[in-house]
Amino acid sequence: MGYTKRGLKPCLHPLLAVLAEERLVAQLWLRPSNASCGNNAAAFFLDLWENLPPHIRLRAVRVDSGFCLPDLLALWEQLGLPYVVVAQLSQPIQRLLRGNMAWTQTEVPATEVAEMMYQGLHGPHPTPSGEGCGRG
Repeated sequence: MGYTKRGLKPCLHPLLAVLAEERLVAQLWLRPSNASCGNNAAAFFLDLWENLPPHIRLRAVRVDSGFCLPDLLALWEQLGLPYVVVAQLSQPIQRLLRGNMAWTQTEVPATEVAEMMYQGLHGPHPTPSGEGCGRG
């Protein structure tokens, strides 16, 4: 059950893997609506990894903050796969971003980036964290 425009109704919480350059859905799992973002994410990724055609090579993984899970990050590191996880903008992260960081202008108008070492509450170890911000 989940909330919809028509109230509480049966619905699904899909998990998608998309090949960005080809704009192609590589894998889809339909999960019950009570599944969290990261629920079964490592098994989902391993299923994708093992079933990709040999001519398709993943160069990196990009996910949102709901997938910042220790077992998933450790899996990508074990496979030697670069990854980007969008940071959850919690109060401690916001304080870090407002601090004295060296921001660098990008080619995108009104956008600057900064990098810092960050270890999340459940992260395997400190990692470089690039933060993007539109400031102006």
